[in-house]
Formats: sequence, structure tokens, C-alpha cells
Amino acid sequence: MTLFFPLVGLSLAHGPLDATLSRVDAEIVENPDSAQLYIKRAQLHLVEGEEAEAADDLRAAQALGGDVALDLAIVTADQATLDALLPAPHAKAHAARAAMRAERGDLELALADLDAAVVLDPTPERFLSRMRVAEQLDAQNAIEGLAGAPGAVCALERVRLLRETGQTVLARQAVDALLEQSPDHPEWLLLRAEVSVYGRPYRKRAQEILKVRVQTRPSDKNLALLERSQRGCSSFGSCAGTLWPGMLFMWWRRR
Repeated sequence: MTLFFPLVGLSLAHGPLDATLSRVDAEIVENPDSAQLYIKRAQLHLVEGEEAEAADDLRAAQALGGDVALDLAIVTADQATLDALLPAPHAKAHAARAAMRAERGDLELALADLDAAVVLDPTPERFLSRMRVAEQLDAQNAIEGLAGAPGAVCALERVRLLRETGQTVLARQAVDALLEQSPDHPEWLLLRAEVSVYGRPYRKRAQEILKVRVQTRPSDKNLALLERSQRGCSSFGSCAGTLWPGMLFMWWRRR
């Protein structure tokens, strides 16, 4: 299952995870009535993928008065507890129940939970979770759900869906909106070239930017992007895509 337990505040800056766990073990021996220490160790167990151990620690924290009912329900996939908690609005609870519902194929119910989660917590992560479920039911619903979503990653996913459903004009408009925010973003310029009838100017601009970047920061990513920008572009204008056959046809008719 997908875990939604919050890891906010967890810091491993003082050493490897095993050492941190050992330190918290020792702290619990010295302070066995500290619910917060059990919560901290539960977080560490979740980082290690040890869900059963995390659940035991959360139960111990709950017995000591810790407010962990929601987290325990998520870790143990206890939907009955989530159902009981959800009369009060809670984005994390809705998202967790959506994951459980989606896992057993109840996609429409999962989508309803994700709609609620997005309203309560309109972050890119919530929108993307909704998109993944909506896409399985109706691509257009997924597209519409991403309209106005925050973050470039949501915008790029919307472009992907628009391209896959053949809505090229809307895809171009979506990429143009991204380029208005960052006109010299090479990946977005390449994407704009790919959704254009005649994308050579965008590809050429991306190449110019990437050549400079490769000289100053020759990372694998920049090198891969430069190679991508050079594919399909010749001095004769083969980046023109579908425009070139049309130009040939017009030339033939004028003969």
C-alpha cells in the first residue's frame, strides 16, 4: 500500500538510519512514557519499510495519549477507522482512503475522496494523485482536473494527456503558458517544438541554450537534452514535421 504517514520534522542529519534508530531506542528506555519518542521511532521504521514495527510503536504512542489515530489507521489500512474519522474534513485521511479504494478497484469512490483531498489541500501532489485515478476512468476528466493546478509538473502532465488524446492545439497553448513564465527553459522549448507544426525555431533556441550549458555544466541531463534537441533537425528544415509534405504538395500544384 502507499504510505501517507507524515515524515515532517524527521531528521537524519546526525548519522545513518541505524544509528538514529539505536539512539531513539535508548531514549525510549530512559523515557518509556514519552509518546513523542514512540512516534519518532515509528517514523524511522516507516523509512525502513517496517510497517508492522511502525504500527506497534504507534499503538504504544496512542496508549500514552498520543494523537495518532489517523496515522495508525493509514499504516494498518484500517478503512473502518478512516470512515469514522472522515465526517471531519481531513485531506490526508481522504487521500489514504482513496488509495485503499483504488487498490481494490473502486475507482469512482477513490476519485470522490481525491476530489475532497484536493479541495482541502490543493498541492501538486494531491492533483497528481487525482489525475492518476481519473485517467483510468476518463482521460478528459483527468485533463480538466489539472486545469489551474499549481506547479509545472501538473502543467506538463496536462500537456501529456492533451497530446495523447489528440488535442494538439490545447497542448500548444499549455506549453506556451509555461514558456511565458520561463521563456528560455530548454525542456519546454523542446516540448513546444514537438507539439508544433513547424518547431524548428523552438528547437534551435533550445540548442543554443543547451550548448552554453554543456560547456559550463556538462551534466548527463544537459547532454541528453542537447542530443534530443539535435534529433530530427537538418539544415534543410526537417524539424518542420507535417508542414514539409504540405509544402511539397503546394509546389507540385504550382507546376
